[in-house]
Amino acid sequence: MVPDALEVAAPPPQVDELWPDVLAPRLESFVAYLDGCRPADGSAPRLAAFDLLGVSELIPHLILIDPVEIGGKTRFRFRFVGTWHLLTFGLDPTGTYIDQLSYDPLAWRSQEVLETILSTGEPHYWLRPSVVHRQDFSYYQRIMMPLADEAGRIVRLAGCYDAARG
Repeated sequence: MVPDALEVAAPPPQVDELWPDVLAPRLESFVAYLDGCRPADGSAPRLAAFDLLGVSELIPHLILIDPVEIGGKTRFRFRFVGTWHLLTFGLDPTGTYIDQLSYDPLAWRSQEVLETILSTGEPHYWLRPSVVHRQDFSYYQRIMMPLADEAGRIVRLAGCYDAARG
């Protein structure tokens, strides 16, 4: 539930998912760090190599999501949510599932994107409208990348958020 203090936006359905030629510095740092967590064969970054302290300056902008099999269906549970997300959206979804985000009219698209990352092992970028009206920005960017166990199975998703002007 969104606190009364936030006015929920009615975002346009348009979401830009084309990877930009130049990433914002914060997102570039995130990608560079995770690229350094890849094994020599270039496959998905390894969870064992990922350490929040290795990207301590990004912690407020990070989000970690666990894929959870429930009744033959994959749901995605927030494991860690940085303070940028909390301050921006006014709530802490840690421990809840993506499909429980009633304040986000594009939660269904988030579910699809996470399922695709899980099946392909490929990172994902998007620029989308914020679900809350803000004076300082109207869109946000996010990169979501897979983290794999030593056998190469995707076991967690790591994302980094940043504000953007629309």
